[in-house]
Amino acid sequence: MLPAPQLIVLSIVSFAPVADEKTSAIVDANKSAINSIMNYQCNVALTVDCGKSPRRLTSKYWRDSIQVRISQNSIAGNLIEVQIVGGKLTAMTGKVATGGSSTVDPEGGWIIAPDDRRIVDTDPWELSLFVLPVGLYRTPPYPMYTLADLAVKGKLEAFDETLEGHKVVRITASLPAENRTYTVWCDEAKNWMIRKAVHVIKDGKGDLAWDNQYVVEQFDEVQPSIFVPSKITSISKYKGSVACKSVADLSEIRINQPSFRLPPMPPAKAGTTVMDEIKGTVHVIGNNGTAKDRPKRLSDAYSPPLEPETPPPPVARTQWIGGILALVTAGGLAAIAVVRRLRRR
Repeated sequence: MLPAPQLIVLSIVSFAPVADEKTSAIVDANKSAINSIMNYQCNVALTVDCGKSPRRLTSKYWRDSIQVRISQNSIAGNLIEVQIVGGKLTAMTGKVATGGSSTVDPEGGWIIAPDDRRIVDTDPWELSLFVLPVGLYRTPPYPMYTLADLAVKGKLEAFDETLEGHKVVRITASLPAENRTYTVWCDEAKNWMIRKAVHVIKDGKGDLAWDNQYVVEQFDEVQPSIFVPSKITSISKYKGSVACKSVADLSEIRINQPSFRLPPMPPAKAGTTVMDEIKGTVHVIGNNGTAKDRPKRLSDAYSPPLEPETPPPPVARTQWIGGILALVTAGGLAAIAVVRRLRRR
């Protein structure tokens, strides 16, 4: 079983408010520490407990200044391959073949979406708090910010504290238009990397809905004076009750490799269904690798909302482990009907 919730009830001692100049310097130092990572590679082992039997996900992750690649093994040997480049996310579901290679499962298919689409839970960039974690699936997705992004969006409140013996600065930023608040604890000894983060989401009435807490239990010095998280625990609560707990272990972390290449995406085989959330279309790949027929309309193409919305309560990310059902959410039952018609041709 995973650690009990009290694992991340940490000892905190507050001191005095931090001047705006120091807060800005901390934000800049955090940004510089993250920007110093030119490329990044690791393995992820994530154990999730949502009240039933704990589930384990593993993934391999590659990232450089241009693109991101994730290969996640999920429940029952399912595989999710993800590429993010040029503001577009491409994801494929498949099966793990003999020898560990991947094969495309046409029934799972492909999805093309904006790069903020939530597909997998084993993204170490988010788990490591290099970006502020969202922790939830939602349509449209919550924007993802860095600490520097929050400094641009509004005033930050900062206080000197100690957290389990570590000298930290607690920084809070409210996002009233999104009914959200972030509080982070930046560690001076780790180049002001975030050691703890709390993401609070309120409902349309202003009452507490989600309380998601993340704690870096261990940092590794992967290169001289460059620290990255290697173990992270989290707890998600809904209306005060624990919904899910997780433990993420990051291994074989490598950064700033002189010869760094990201693996390509597996090719799409004939018969694979492709749902394009950006264009709002669905098509089936033909024998020549292109659309078999003219793409069919799913729904209106994706576009960000112009005004803040009050959506129904989001679903915990860990309740959508595997991400396969996400392939049909864009078009719902209508999409399924379209795909069936296409396949009968």
